[in-house]
Amino acid sequence: MKKLTLVFVFLLVAWFGVQQALADINTPQNVVPCVPTTIQPCTNLAPSLEGSLPEILNPTVLIKKPLKLGATGLAVKALQQILHDKGYLKGPIDGKFGLNTKNAIIEIQKLMGLKKIDGIVGPETMISIQKSEEKEETIEIISKKSSNKLFKDYACKESTEGKLSIWTGETYDKAQEYLYRLSDVWSTTDGINWEKEANTTKMGEGSERMIVKVKDTIYSFGGKYKPTGGESDTAIYKSTDMVNWTYVGETPNFSRYFDKSAIYFGGKFWIISSEETTGGGVMGIWNSSTGEKWTKVADAPWDGLKKNSVSNEKSGYDSNSLGAYVIGNKMFYLVYDRGTMTIFSSSDGKKWTNEGALVNSKDNSDFNIGTNTNPSPVVYNGKVWIMSTIVGTSDPIVINTSNGKSWNLVSSSKTNFVPGYYSSDVVFKNKLWKIGGMNNASSNDNTIYSSSDGIEWEKMEVKGVSGFPGPADRYLAGAMSMENIKTKATDLKIEREYNATSFFTGNDEKGTTLGKWKLYAESGKNTKNTGDIIISTLSFLGTDYKSSLGNEFSTLESLSNIKIYINDVEVGSISKFGGPFYDKSGKTALPQTIILDKPYTIKNGENVWVKLTADFPAPKFKNYEMRTWLAGVGFSNAYNTPCSVYTDDTSGGFDKSPGRTIYYNR
Repeated sequence: MKKLTLVFVFLLVAWFGVQQALADINTPQNVVPCVPTTIQPCTNLAPSLEGSLPEILNPTVLIKKPLKLGATGLAVKALQQILHDKGYLKGPIDGKFGLNTKNAIIEIQKLMGLKKIDGIVGPETMISIQKSEEKEETIEIISKKSSNKLFKDYACKESTEGKLSIWTGETYDKAQEYLYRLSDVWSTTDGINWEKEANTTKMGEGSERMIVKVKDTIYSFGGKYKPTGGESDTAIYKSTDMVNWTYVGETPNFSRYFDKSAIYFGGKFWIISSEETTGGGVMGIWNSSTGEKWTKVADAPWDGLKKNSVSNEKSGYDSNSLGAYVIGNKMFYLVYDRGTMTIFSSSDGKKWTNEGALVNSKDNSDFNIGTNTNPSPVVYNGKVWIMSTIVGTSDPIVINTSNGKSWNLVSSSKTNFVPGYYSSDVVFKNKLWKIGGMNNASSNDNTIYSSSDGIEWEKMEVKGVSGFPGPADRYLAGAMSMENIKTKATDLKIEREYNATSFFTGNDEKGTTLGKWKLYAESGKNTKNTGDIIISTLSFLGTDYKSSLGNEFSTLESLSNIKIYINDVEVGSISKFGGPFYDKSGKTALPQTIILDKPYTIKNGENVWVKLTADFPAPKFKNYEMRTWLAGVGFSNAYNTPCSVYTDDTSGGFDKSPGRTIYYNR
């Protein structure tokens, strides 16, 4: 009887524990998943892993109990992922709220100027985490030699090798049973060692972007979903490094059910579209000289009614096209027409010729190749290549053509890459590459393959990737390689304003200038690095002051209404510095940081004046002296971080770059 009683009590406690957990956190299993179909668009899009907190951390809906030291579970794990991605948390993402997680929260609470600095994640702190920027690389300004103060060598090595990048896409996390759309960027120079270059870009989340390379510029065209809803994403961006993207314009406003390809032909961009559903959908051919304004050139000559469907545990995907490509003086498009995968060609985009079915040129047999519109076919060794899967099987297939019409079977069932749809297929280092994708056996391939002939494929060992998702944990992603990446940022030279000495008035000070520094973006002798410098934060130190009463403090502690100006325009402010002002020993002063309202760009050859102002009370002690130093500069990312930071100013005898020295003697 005692045993039965104990079992009952145990089960009762366990039941209450489960109910409490469900009350605190609405886990991903409780969220109705979005399964996009050709009939019903997604309206409850899955959360992103990057850039903002997942829905399981929604402060107003799903979490009813603050997260704090000792907490465990999915919400903690998701929180840790965000803190890790933003650069505030090091160590394992294990779902256990320990001291490392608490300290990361405290750091954000201080940076965001919250009144309560307690390391507890309630609604206010959650909102601050959402709004907080990524923790940027900061160069601490230290002297190296008196003749030329070289503060730090950084990113000085010119990128002479080619680079392969993959960005955005979708991924299904089996552990969390959740579908994510991504916004990150990964890159490699050898296909083995990978680096996460950005958690998010201006493009935001997205999938199935059309990618076009024109000389040294990469263009990314729209996608199947907007980051905020179920419509098609029509935004166009361009980049020279596949990390920093600039808005160009909008594509035509297609429905979300269209297949499409973007190509560059005859000095213009072309978008070729085929509808997946009946009812007179959006099909046709458009072109644009710059990508800003589009003209419809012709209606589509194909019906596009047949399609192939692929699905994973949470979503289904349809496609009726194998994409567009250019050979010689013609454009080609592979699309279902009257139930057959058909080759269409055109030399002007207006008149299209039906070149017949896509079949094996040797025996006229049907390839029965599965559609895969992401991305378009790739050009390698003077031929156009398609790597996909035979419909209804797990057999991969590789085909190519040299004239656009006659296609050859390169390999089929003997091909040793894992079969998959919607992988990222690119050419890099004179090889074919196949990254990620999804197949019938698993949601993601999680693999990277390369081949020099399309027959023998090598599975690459992936290094530098920890956690999920990595570069291969995705499908419908954008990918491209570049052989000559633009050089990294130029050098940064710092000068101070001379004769910057003044005296207190004896009253409270308002808007007093504590320092002015001139920042030069100049290549100097390092002519290989000429890119933009983008500043995101500035850090300062004050006088380490000991009063006549014996108490020691930093002069920055008394400041309020602190503002940063660049060329006399306010670019950042904070009500008070949050500290800590000293390390644990109490002897070493710590820099205080201001995050700019938005990153500030200084182009090579330009210079700007940075000014620090603040309010502070009249000093209580005699012989008061306030000194302010520029102690550190933070940059938006590695490519916009200077190769070196230096000054030719050797006067003053200070290790840091000095600002004003203000005296008061009552």
